[in-house]
Amino acid sequence: MSMRGLIFTGLLATCTAASAQESPHTVAFSIWGTSDYAFRGVSQNNEDPTVQAAVDYSHESGFYAGIWGSGIDFGSAGPELEIDTYVGYAFPIGEVLKGDVQFVRYNYALGDNGSDFAYNELIAKLTVAGWLTGTVGYSNDVFATSETGIYYGLGATHSFENGFTLFGGAGYYDLDNIYDGADGYTDWNLGVSQTFGPVNVSLTYVDTDNDGEDLFGKIAGNRVILAAKVGF
Repeated sequence: MSMRGLIFTGLLATCTAASAQESPHTVAFSIWGTSDYAFRGVSQNNEDPTVQAAVDYSHESGFYAGIWGSGIDFGSAGPELEIDTYVGYAFPIGEVLKGDVQFVRYNYALGDNGSDFAYNELIAKLTVAGWLTGTVGYSNDVFATSETGIYYGLGATHSFENGFTLFGGAGYYDLDNIYDGADGYTDWNLGVSQTFGPVNVSLTYVDTDNDGEDLFGKIAGNRVILAAKVGF
């Protein structure tokens, strides 16, 4: 059995044992089918459909960790799979605020030169009243360029009792002029989702400003993304 298979099997065993009694540990699995994978407004899969999956562990103390994977397309000479590993800590700040600090490693595999794209990011989030979240992401090696990248984001979400959710957000990615054309760009999104038992279906509009398209071309243009997620 591969190392990935051993990890999944171990997590499944942990989840089964935990279900037999009350436990501070939670393990969740999820899988998506999506018409595109956009990261901060920019398609990572050349605007084509892909499949994504995740395994998440959380502890009642607020500690969590996980693995998330997606098919990608960076061109004929690039990697074909993104695997993000992350660890973090979520904590209340009084009765209204919630903090979250997370360390993410963006890993790339398959195809050629996958390791050349890998980089780290530290992400801090502050959520107000459960619906408004501010995000700052910092990397001293963004996109493996040895340059600094800082992402500033603000997002909002509202869920209704019938399982319908409305969400949206905007952000600015300060890329410190690592590419010719712009120092950074603005992105935004607006979407809706509906839960049907274990299935969540979402429809999201994403776009960037002219600087985004100057940096990344048509993959930073506007589009609507349809996705379906199953959790168990």
